[in-house]
Amino acid sequence: EYSMFGSSSVSVASSVARTIVDGVQHSIAHWKVLLFGQLISFFLAAAGAASEELNGRCNVSVPLTQTSLVGLLLMILGACKMKGWGTGRLRSGQQSEKDWDNHEEEEEESFCSHEPGEHQPTLDDHQHDNEQTGGNRVFRMKQSPREKSKSQPRSFCFGLQTIHAPLWLYFIVALVAVEARYMIFLSFRFTSFTFIYLVDALAIPSAMAFSRLLLKREYHFVHLLGGVVCISGIVTNTVSDLKGTGSEVEQIGSREDVNSFEHLYGDFLAIGGAVLLGLDDVISEMLIKNYGGLDELLFMKWLFGVGICLTQLAAFERDDLIELFGNQGDEPCAVSTRLLLLCGYTLFQFLDM
Repeated sequence: EYSMFGSSSVSVASSVARTIVDGVQHSIAHWKVLLFGQLISFFLAAAGAASEELNGRCNVSVPLTQTSLVGLLLMILGACKMKGWGTGRLRSGQQSEKDWDNHEEEEEESFCSHEPGEHQPTLDDHQHDNEQTGGNRVFRMKQSPREKSKSQPRSFCFGLQTIHAPLWLYFIVALVAVEARYMIFLSFRFTSFTFIYLVDALAIPSAMAFSRLLLKREYHFVHLLGGVVCISGIVTNTVSDLKGTGSEVEQIGSREDVNSFEHLYGDFLAIGGAVLLGLDDVISEMLIKNYGGLDELLFMKWLFGVGICLTQLAAFERDDLIELFGNQGDEPCAVSTRLLLLCGYTLFQFLDM
């Protein structure tokens, strides 16, 4: 009996040790991916800290201005990449079509360039090979990228750009992206920095649910278990805010003018924004895979996004924008400090996205 338990403990220990060694080797082999992930985490934390300082210490909340500035940079980046400016290559759609044309020319040359007397492959040869392999090979003509697209290319901006997806799809994904970020930035007025960035993890189970509905993607038990753990942590944080007293809420929110109801309102704003972020990721993935690609998505999504931001800004954020540039002498932060925090947020958020 002792030898049986002893051998089982040794096998468990060796299995754990082997798992640790494999994990270390995998981490070393993919150190660039890990380093890139740490950089993204740093940019995200720096952007959040700048937004928290702008809202908490400077008492300035301009979520639509923040979103519009980041969206403007992303729109310019997408337009430049679509045109091939600064990339040393053609636009992605033109490049793929050019590569397909070159591929067709190479196949035509290889089909026609045979020595006299040499056997040339024909359609019958392909059908004969298919019969010999048990029908596992299917002889069919290859499709070019333009034939695989679900939508025909159409000119946009008087022929300056070519897009593939309907305009209403880009409007929907832009509206979801803008409102998600608006709700998250607005929550900085009422709730804590820590809670907001813990709740952002809700975008993962949200993306899982929407990808199941829209993309018919399947998940295993381990994926579902991870989503449940994520949701459980968020529920625990929200319940702790519900049970907190007024003084505790003020201490958590780092603002003297936040009461328990406002703090809870900020919590639900952050939760709603995280859910919309998951939907934004799913729709963006669908557009990238089925239509014009990443460059087109960046340009069109944030072209509509900036327009939506400016429209809402004119309706809801004019006074806050005036306060951002105001200098009446009694503000907790100077104008230069506010603008520096705004520029820092815009830069780090742009690098993070």
